[in-house]
This record gives sequence, C-alpha cells and structure tokens, in this order.
Amino acid sequence: MFKTFVSVWGLKLDWRLSHEVPTEDCSEEESDTAYREYVTCKVFWGFSSNLVSSGVRDTICHLVQHRMVDVVVTIAGGIEEDLIKCLAPTYKGDFSLPGASLRSKGLNCIGNLLVPNGNYCKFENWIIPIFDQMYEEHIKEVFTVVRSRFDLCDLFDIG
Repeated sequence: MFKTFVSVWGLKLDWRLSHEVPTEDCSEEESDTAYREYVTCKVFWGFSSNLVSSGVRDTICHLVQHRMVDVVVTIAGGIEEDLIKCLAPTYKGDFSLPGASLRSKGLNCIGNLLVPNGNYCKFENWIIPIFDQMYEEHIKEVFTVVRSRFDLCDLFDIG
C-alpha cells in the first residue's frame, strides 16, 4: 500500500492541468495558460483506523502537515483503544517485540505501542457504569442512540 501511495504521490507532485491538451468545450478560464499551470492533482488518502493504533500516526501526521495529501478519509474504529490511551499511559515500543513475552510481563502490543494490562482494567471500570446506565435507560424505554451519543460527549466535555 505504501509503495502505491508513494508512486501516486510522485505523480501528484508532477501533474498539472497544463500537461493535458485543452478540450474544445473547456471554458475561457480553463484555456488560460496560467490557470492551467496552477491547477494540480488532489490526492485523497483513505485508510482504516488500525493504521493509527498500529503506530504509524507519526507518518500520517508528517504526510498531512507537509501537504503531501489533500484529503484524508478514515473511520473511528478502535475508539476503545483511543479512550484507553486517554485514561493511562501507553508506551512506544517496537514492531518487532515478541508479543508472547510481553503478555507474560503484563503488557499488550498494539503495533509498536505497549499497553499495560491495568489500562484495560481502568477502561472497564470507567465504561461499565456507563453501559449499566445505558441499559437501565433502555429498560425504562428512555434510551435512544442520539441521547447516548450526547451522554458520552458530555463525559469528555466535547458535547
């Protein structure tokens, strides 16, 4: 995937509308040489959320900060891992660390990130009461998806 991205990105740096022969039906603006030299390719970069959790967030940031991509499209999967990182420290490790020996030391490996077992416990202690409250609201037929969304936002002070 990365090799494909780099080759597409290379094309993006070079391509201009001026490289194309104007069509007969193009507008006056599109026929203008200066305008055609100004118009460049837009690179849309789509990826799944596991790339962020797996430790390539620095690469993603670099590409976006240096305007190597124009549009980023991703999903919010693995949000529980993001919440776990907010509740307790996560450490930067290495992709080649042996998962079995880390696990025996109470560490979990997410790509090159090391997450202590205790972080998952903190997350469960925090989220289970929220789920219990949502369940109670559901039983009382007051629960709605929209309300739950705002309740979670309120907990993070982002609503």
